[in-house]
Amino acid sequence: MNAKPAIILVSPKGPDNIGSVARAMKNFGLSDLRIVDPRCQLSDAKKMAVHAFELIENATTYPTMQGAVAELEFVVGTTARERKDFTQIVTPREIAPRFLLPRSSAVAFGREEHGLFNDELDLCHALISIPTEGDYPVLNLAQAVQVIVYELLLARETKVPEQPTEREQLAPRQVLEGMYAHLLEFMLEVGYTDLHRKDHALRRFRSIFNRSDLNNHDVAFIRGLLSQGLWASRKNRGLDTPGTVPYPRVEALMKDEG
Repeated sequence: MNAKPAIILVSPKGPDNIGSVARAMKNFGLSDLRIVDPRCQLSDAKKMAVHAFELIENATTYPTMQGAVAELEFVVGTTARERKDFTQIVTPREIAPRFLLPRSSAVAFGREEHGLFNDELDLCHALISIPTEGDYPVLNLAQAVQVIVYELLLARETKVPEQPTEREQLAPRQVLEGMYAHLLEFMLEVGYTDLHRKDHALRRFRSIFNRSDLNNHDVAFIRGLLSQGLWASRKNRGLDTPGTVPYPRVEALMKDEG
């Protein structure tokens, strides 16, 4: 049996949109609705939910997207435009087969007026863009959800892949975020980047690793290399105990930036 993805709405403003999203989820067999920092009363969304009241009532709310995706193994965000530093942007049909494995997953939708912010896109393994024609590519939130969950339903009706082994299970998002924090720590320590360029540098590495479907063993292996590199760098600088960020190098950069 395929694991069905959660739908995450980040800071939605309109209760009618939330109700319409719940209805679309019910139409296509989804039930896990997660809402980040809503800007309206969820009870007001029931009017448009019709027969999907229970999705609104059982929706889980979070203060930030990071909490909504913490335990998930595969997260896809949505965007209506190209984003600098985000290179893996695909169509719903292209990404749908990657939801077939029985692993925890979600599709995240951003604010009606601004979409997902860059720090929220950083939490995604890939981005979806729905192909459109004309000068206005932005779909209504509920319309975008309908298009994508329809493609996911079609994918679920295809042959289900074999159950992955333990080593093939993807690392949860919170494990990946720990690795990325460790990687940033390493890059700053060895002078690969600085505080002015760190976001760009880290996003390029995120793009590479997000395409690699890392599991927990992969992450542990990479972090072992980072730990050894940090230890060697600090030992060379005469530090007996490794310590944590900020290091003298980072503190100096912060002073320069100020």
